Amino acid sequence: MSAPSPQILVGRVKTLRKAAAKAGRDPRSIQVFATVTPIIGRIEEEAKEKYEEALRYANHEAGLAFWSGTTGIDRPKQVGMILTRKINPITSASMRVYIRLSTPSP
Repeated sequence: MSAPSPQILVGRVKTLRKAAAKAGRDPRSIQVFATVTPIIGRIEEEAKEKYEEALRYANHEAGLAFWSGTTGIDRPKQVGMILTRKINPITSASMRVYIRLSTPSP
């Protein structure tokens, strides 16, 4: 599971566990793993260049295919609802790339 901040991740985990309890499952039986994709360089400028390169390769169809493949859910008609809000500039680069991958190009 990923989120742009620990505070948002906590909310998502709580929502997941509430849904599990509602379905009759022990909410504490669900293990959640946070994901991070660091983009690094020898200096900050190099890391920024790598981040910009990742954005150039971003493709919303590929992002949806990856998401659908990992979740087993095919929701191409609902792509507009996936992560289209603005994000905090401190947000991880991987989340920004995911947002770019998941949001249709104009």
